[in-house]
Amino acid sequence: MRHASMLTAAILFVAGSATAGPLEDGTAAQKKGDYAIALEAFRPLAEQGNADAQLMVGVMFVKGQGVSADLNVAQNWFKRAAENPEASKETRTDATYNRDAISRKLKEWANADAAAAARQQAAEAAAARQLEASRAVEAAARASKELDDIRWENEKRKASLMEQADRDRREQHRQLDSYLERSRADQAQRDSNYYELRSRAQSRGGWNLHSR
Repeated sequence: MRHASMLTAAILFVAGSATAGPLEDGTAAQKKGDYAIALEAFRPLAEQGNADAQLMVGVMFVKGQGVSADLNVAQNWFKRAAENPEASKETRTDATYNRDAISRKLKEWANADAAAAARQQAAEAAAARQLEASRAVEAAARASKELDDIRWENEKRKASLMEQADRDRREQHRQLDSYLERSRADQAQRDSNYYELRSRAQSRGGWNLHSR
């Protein structure tokens, strides 16, 4: 179990008034590192209500000796030993100390995990807000660019319209000048024709023109 190795130094390992037989065999096997044999000796006795064996099994679950370390299982065995009416004073004291030590550690770790989870959530929330703000800035930048593009297009369209209007005005002036030029030419031609007719009439003496 996570953190288990941090707690083993605080767990008392006291054989107490170990009785002869399987308990002593288990204790000897445990001291030699034969944890599987030790557990085979302790567990049946613990299940039968032997407080010393219950204490031993609890310690083995704390240290991960022959089993996967599991503080919750260890705490259960310590609790059974501490509340065992047949436990010696020394065994009950050891079991109670170990049970309470594990309880305190589990609470500390739970609080630490909760605080870490809260920090993680806060960090994730801050990251989400930052991402949202970044996206908002990007969206605003895109909107601003689109608006600038629209304005630029409008300016180009306006300039194009003004240029076209200027060309139209110049064309109108050209056409008007051309019309006036033709009108003056026509008027000059008429005047020339008039004076020619008048001159002929005067030379013949038959016309008396008072007006054009």
